[in-house]
Amino acid sequence: MFFDDLASAWYMDGHGVFVWSAYGLTAVVVLYLVLAPIRRYGQQITAIRADLVREKHRSDSHSAGPSCGEPLIDSKSIHSALSKGTDTHAP
Repeated sequence: MFFDDLASAWYMDGHGVFVWSAYGLTAVVVLYLVLAPIRRYGQQITAIRADLVREKHRSDSHSAGPSCGEPLIDSKSIHSALSKGTDTHAP
């Protein structure tokens, strides 16, 4: 399949529109199949980094004291204080 010039290769006896559009569509699909996993991998790495930062901040806040969702006194300290007869409501 040899052509005399670039215009005849482009035209392909009237079939060029179908042939070149098939090549173009194939190139788009292959490009997507290559780039989509790379993009997903980057998103997963970003999410993992955010989770690690969030977990580090959470562990730092636990060592500094209770956060807003944690009780100030846990149930063990309440039971031990009651068994000793200590008043937990004293100022």
